Amino acid sequence: VPLLDVTDQPYIAYRKGAIVLYNLRALIGEAAVTAALKRYHDRFADQQPPFATSRDLYAELKAASPDSLH
Repeated sequence: VPLLDVTDQPYIAYRKGAIVLYNLRALIGEAAVTAALKRYHDRFADQQPPFATSRDLYAELKAASPDSLH
């Protein structure tokens, strides 16, 4: 199961998120990752339920990545 689709199994996702972000930074650059994280924060910082999910973060990171990496 892709990391994005893991549910109710926190032991699978443990520490893998950091590894994914580290590798994404190497692929698209620190500035692009930082900009995507800022957009995600700005969009959802004061949100009421339903709250943001990992898919919302994925969408921001995907938008910051070149098409060749999708």
